[in-house]
Amino acid sequence: MDMEKVYKVFVGLVAVAALGFVFYSNYMVVEPPEIVLEIEDQTFKGADGSNCWKRSPFSARCVDTIGPAGLVEMAELENISVEGGAYIEPETVGYREPKTYQYRILTYNNSVVEQGSFTDRKQFTRTGHYILEISANWDRGDAHFVFPVALGGLDI
Repeated sequence: MDMEKVYKVFVGLVAVAALGFVFYSNYMVVEPPEIVLEIEDQTFKGADGSNCWKRSPFSARCVDTIGPAGLVEMAELENISVEGGAYIEPETVGYREPKTYQYRILTYNNSVVEQGSFTDRKQFTRTGHYILEISANWDRGDAHFVFPVALGGLDI
């Protein structure tokens, strides 16, 4: 075999390997990303709830959990005090940011008192002790996280 053919075969193998890496590198993250809250330069972790995540082009894993109040209790999370006028900003850890975040503010008996979506950060004018559920969707799936919050600067 002459050197030109060896070179072409080598380049072809490298190209195929590169394409395979690009295709599968999107699947290196096998768990849904974590969503944390940034409030006044502090980071708070929540409890991960239900999620579905595509692990490869051929498989996905879906997890269904108990309701938000049960998650807060099981994870033994402490209330996060959010002063009136403070901005809450979700951040994605370990994966790219989604286009939007969805939120629900719930009472401890799982009644929804407010819901919506935002792209960057949000101020909540409501006052009281609630559970803030933040969820996001990506091309590979979705994730839900819950955070116990004392909105309006209430004592914890």
